[in-house]
Amino acid sequence: MVEQSAGLSLDEYFDLQFDASGDIDSVSGVDELRKDLAIAVWKAVDQTLDGQVLTPNVIVTLESAIRNNVGRDERVTNINQLSFRQDGSGSIAQVDIAVDSVFGTFTQNITEI
Repeated sequence: MVEQSAGLSLDEYFDLQFDASGDIDSVSGVDELRKDLAIAVWKAVDQTLDGQVLTPNVIVTLESAIRNNVGRDERVTNINQLSFRQDGSGSIAQVDIAVDSVFGTFTQNITEI
């Protein structure tokens, strides 16, 4: 079942995490979905921006790319909100995404982009 998805545990820099015994840690359920959403958003940002400053046109393109990437995940039933925060140079600093999923509704704040 989709709800039983599991995978490797990654930190905010997408590096492997290890458990107390030194084995590679794993995540499941909503934590796995959160990890997968962060990766999907990061991929869309990386493939779309290519160093561009956020302009209204770039934001529309980026929003579409993120919605496409996240929408492919069958655990996500709806994307309720998608917003971007810029740093002082106009680059993307954070993406906030709120979704309905098989695990319920939650917001994901992705800052390491």
